[in-house]
Amino acid sequence: MANNLTTSCTVEGEKFLSADVEAGRVCAVFEQRLHEVLAEQGAKAGESAAARNFSVDIVIDRRGSLKANLSETVADGETRAYPVVAIDVMDRAPTTKDLKRLAETVASLVAAE
Repeated sequence: MANNLTTSCTVEGEKFLSADVEAGRVCAVFEQRLHEVLAEQGAKAGESAAARNFSVDIVIDRRGSLKANLSETVADGETRAYPVVAIDVMDRAPTTKDLKRLAETVASLVAAE
């Protein structure tokens, strides 16, 4: 994993998740996937990935919607906002699989740059 990644993460509505989601693991799912995508980018370029500073705000509502807001503080101190990513499961509580799907979509935004 890339050691040059700094993340901050907040979660709102964790109580609406399925029982299969370990308490406190929501942020870890996102951080792990961001580490992986940055390491992959570095490997493709034949170098270690540049230092990155991300903030992820995750909102889970009782209707089964998950939303992730990703932003990055860039070298000049400016904040770059990525598009908001959301998924809806509506007929049940969101599971670990749903969180991983959301994290994968968020990571794909970073990988696409």
